[in-house]
Amino acid sequence: MDHQSQLTAGARPGRRVPVSLLAALLVMGLHSPAAQGAGRGSPTLGSRALAAAVNADGIGKAHPREFNVGGFPAFQNLHWFGWGAPTAAARGYDVPDGPFPRERVSVRATDLGWCDGKAAYRRIRVRYRVGGHWRRWETLGTYGTAAAGPKSFCVDEGT
Repeated sequence: MDHQSQLTAGARPGRRVPVSLLAALLVMGLHSPAAQGAGRGSPTLGSRALAAAVNADGIGKAHPREFNVGGFPAFQNLHWFGWGAPTAAARGYDVPDGPFPRERVSVRATDLGWCDGKAAYRRIRVRYRVGGHWRRWETLGTYGTAAAGPKSFCVDEGT
């Protein structure tokens, strides 16, 4: 391959893209949590270690059909879209404690990164439909450790 071919590998006609730039972009993509997690399975919603610590069902699993954060609120019949992307979204139901009717809920899993050594969504936001109207987005809190940061669904981020 001559020098001119090396400078334009993969470029559209009339545009030159250095091969070193293409290689750098490829390497950065391979080091992202989504790319590395994909090789070991799908990212999870938070960590299994946190789920065990707070007795939470569905946390630490990939695209759970239901989850709770150590009791209530409980989210059920979730249908996820975009799992593995930087933000995954779901629609389902909030099932409150007591004699209250279930309501529609939208869920966003965000902050895709490392969580207890695996790719995971570390933040969860919800929006409830009450009385026919959608409320504002809220960030779910957890009983996670201070080292993992406020409102994190990890026990140990970044490892």
